[in-house]
Amino acid sequence: MRIRCFIRWIGVLILFSGKQAVKASVPSKEALSFSSESTAQYWVEKIERLYANISSFSSRFTQKSTTKVYPKTKVASGEVFFMKPGNMRWIYHKPNRREILSNGKKLFIYEADDKKITEYPPLDPSYTMVLSFLTGEGKLANSMRFEFQEGESHRFPGGIILIGTPQKSTAAYQQIFFFIDRKTSQIRRVAIHDVQGNTNSFDFENPTINPPLNPKHFELPATATHPSNSKQQKPLPNNPKSKKSHMSPHRHALSNLGGDIKRGCQAHFSPCRSAP
Repeated sequence: MRIRCFIRWIGVLILFSGKQAVKASVPSKEALSFSSESTAQYWVEKIERLYANISSFSSRFTQKSTTKVYPKTKVASGEVFFMKPGNMRWIYHKPNRREILSNGKKLFIYEADDKKITEYPPLDPSYTMVLSFLTGEGKLANSMRFEFQEGESHRFPGGIILIGTPQKSTAAYQQIFFFIDRKTSQIRRVAIHDVQGNTNSFDFENPTINPPLNPKHFELPATATHPSNSKQQKPLPNNPKSKKSHMSPHRHALSNLGGDIKRGCQAHFSPCRSAP
């Protein structure tokens, strides 16, 4: 898959661990009662209320991605863990063994097969805004407009769909589809559509809210090559309006998940092509 395209999707999904979000007020049950269950406002407020009480999260996930230039769907799977404040760990088991770790200050890509690590700068706020919605630490409605749809319209029977569109244009995404379990209000799938016509979805399977996680779970493996001995990425200029714009390093780093980092960098490092 085209790595520079793929980055726009994973970057958005650094959802639960953000350290930069500002604490937001949580709507009360009384306030929710004034909104219809068939409105986007009702569900945005209800989900913010649910995730305000989350301090940690774990789940198995399946990722499916399709790019404009590579229409064949790529599938990856693994486990993901988040813990406030700022701790994150994605573990890819298939098709390649890769991990991404963050402590809220730095980002690391761990190549399990050769035990090497690449260090990247932290994510910028434009790629962590979705986090505020899922953690209850911010108001996503301040940055996105939402549309409500019944789940049946997207082959998600019994659930509901929230379609988020950014109020200000961003290279990160054009629309984000949140698939919500109507009974639990939990987000079971996130589908991201970027401005170049690429799509990426993450299905969260058997999610666990507030599991007991040890901070050491988010530390680098003892057997890994220390980052000081590995390549450190430096920021690149980024112009989302340019067809040949360079990706910033944190987005570039995340794009390597689910694929071969070295081979991908060598073979697929052309910029994304324009797409609908």
